[in-house]
Amino acid sequence: MTSETRNEFPHRFLSCHWPQEFKSRRPFPRQIENEPFIEYCQRQQFPRQKDNQTPIKHLSYPSDENGDDGSVGGSDAGESDSGETDESEGDESEDDSEEDEDDDGVGEEQSQYGDQKKEKGENQSHQTGDNNVEAWNSRSAIRRFMEGFIGDEETLPYPDQVEKVVGFCERGSSTESKKHVALLNDTNDGGNGPEKRPYCRPYKGPLTSQKFRGELEKKRYKTKSDPNNTPPRLDYERDDAERRVVFITDLDPSTIEALAATVPRLQAPATRNMLYKNLTGKPAMGANISTKDLRVFTLECHITYFILKKSERLITDVRKTIEGKPLRQSWKLPFLSGPMSASASDTELLCLYEAQTSLVVTGIDSRVWTAYCIVDTYFGSNESLQHYHEENGPSAQVDPLAAGQIPAIPSITLIWAPREYFSKIVAIRMNEARRAWRQIIDEVEGSVKQVQTNHIIPKSSNDASRQAARNYSDWCTQMVALLRRLRNRLSDTVAAWDEFRGGEIGYFNDGESTAVFSPLKNSMGDVNKAFSDLKEILRKLRDLERELCEDSPQGVHAHLNFGNQDVAIVQQRAARHMQVLTIVTIVFFPFLLASALFSTQGVLPFTPNVEKFIVSLIILAALVIVTFIVLLKWELWFQPFLERFLWRIGCMDLPQQWDLEKGPEKKKIT
Repeated sequence: MTSETRNEFPHRFLSCHWPQEFKSRRPFPRQIENEPFIEYCQRQQFPRQKDNQTPIKHLSYPSDENGDDGSVGGSDAGESDSGETDESEGDESEDDSEEDEDDDGVGEEQSQYGDQKKEKGENQSHQTGDNNVEAWNSRSAIRRFMEGFIGDEETLPYPDQVEKVVGFCERGSSTESKKHVALLNDTNDGGNGPEKRPYCRPYKGPLTSQKFRGELEKKRYKTKSDPNNTPPRLDYERDDAERRVVFITDLDPSTIEALAATVPRLQAPATRNMLYKNLTGKPAMGANISTKDLRVFTLECHITYFILKKSERLITDVRKTIEGKPLRQSWKLPFLSGPMSASASDTELLCLYEAQTSLVVTGIDSRVWTAYCIVDTYFGSNESLQHYHEENGPSAQVDPLAAGQIPAIPSITLIWAPREYFSKIVAIRMNEARRAWRQIIDEVEGSVKQVQTNHIIPKSSNDASRQAARNYSDWCTQMVALLRRLRNRLSDTVAAWDEFRGGEIGYFNDGESTAVFSPLKNSMGDVNKAFSDLKEILRKLRDLERELCEDSPQGVHAHLNFGNQDVAIVQQRAARHMQVLTIVTIVFFPFLLASALFSTQGVLPFTPNVEKFIVSLIILAALVIVTFIVLLKWELWFQPFLERFLWRIGCMDLPQQWDLEKGPEKKKIT
């Protein structure tokens, strides 16, 4: 997919402008947009297998859960439309058959060899097509969705995009089928008819993955209607769900499967990128306008941040990656209260949780678009589906994408323009991320100041002081590791905003005067303020890390001195032990040697007795002492004697004595 982005036009800021065609209604292939992308791929790649293709398996629901959801009416509508389509296809087939008959009449004189050659080529193409169909059907629905047409996986923006998403779904862990995963809101502004009346489809409440897929499988756009007569209310299965808002919590394999089986063609590229960036935790912000087939806009914002909260135990994300690790990481931070807090009770723990919010708005004009928002709530967030469901009343619904701050049903304040809606949601979500980062930096900064003020490394060398110094060193190491983790993640988020602000923000600038109030301009101003605060927080994180690593002599580098001191103490103790062992060996060695001699029969030339044993013991002890002294002082005693002996026999000269002024002189023999 090609797009007008800052990467393609690095020196043309004016190229990032919002096209005029997106500001008004325009026609689009409604029937194709009612068809899932993977079915569209199969139909386009294998047209001869259209009648024999294996349809996507629809999930069946218990009868008590589908009593009032309109599934019966939906199936009737689908059958009626399919019947109309079949009739039209039948007419086309009749016309084609007539044309074929005419062609046969004209071409009766074609050679038999040409017919045989054509038949042979068709058989080969049939065989190749059958192999491709078999390979296509052997893939899972998620893999078919992520890869698209055969060969398209080579053109994806990320080389591991397919394997990351498919691996998470096929080899990762899934959640229970009864777990609520999404909220869905479909609205319509009523069209351009004389009796225009905005309306929305019936609210279904929190949906399980099966019900969520069932709702997405219902036809979104009506394909047969009179443009001059738009009734205020139709069968909701046939009403155009022009403005679709999807709110998903804790993205899991079952939810991804529901999206992969139902997402239409124009939304497929944006949805695939959204799934990949959410699962990999990549911060990003940008605007993209596709130029392939029908022009489609995509606005995306992926915010990565951390949540710091107190709890009795650490909550672990149950979603697993291919490696078997939690999808989102979480850590205990007992050291935030000081060096000695690691040994405190675990009744109230400070825990750090990784979180990601992904927002994508994609569509074809100012009225027909879809908004997806994926948030993490595994750590006990108050953004649960049940929370928003309880806030909704019979005549009022809140928008979960906006954290309940704007309405979700047609009203005066409902935002219909996609850019204004996107910028408003980003401003709200960035404000939440800013509060989370502000809480973290306040806690970390307060902990560092408290420890640096109250903790002084003692100068004494007893065990208690060494343990206190070691605790402080360990605290510095853990704090620096935490600061580095926070800094890296926040710097990636800020870098994504700087890249967006350098070019693609032009899509949100219509050139209005600064004196004119614009909701779009106001929301983008709030986003800019939020990122300015994040940059200030990033600066504080860098300063704290540099202070602990470089400026403070009692920081991380202190643990090297403590480690060397411990090694020296251990070496001194080992040396003392060796001295004791050497003394014991010297004392008992003569006795052991004498005992060995007197215990051997026929070696001694005299008769062994006590007096001779004592004399031998004394002699051996003297020999051991002399040997020990000679080994220690052999240079003073033995080396001069050896040199003189070698000089006497002419084997060497006497060693020379050096004088700085006179030079070397030979020793005089006295």
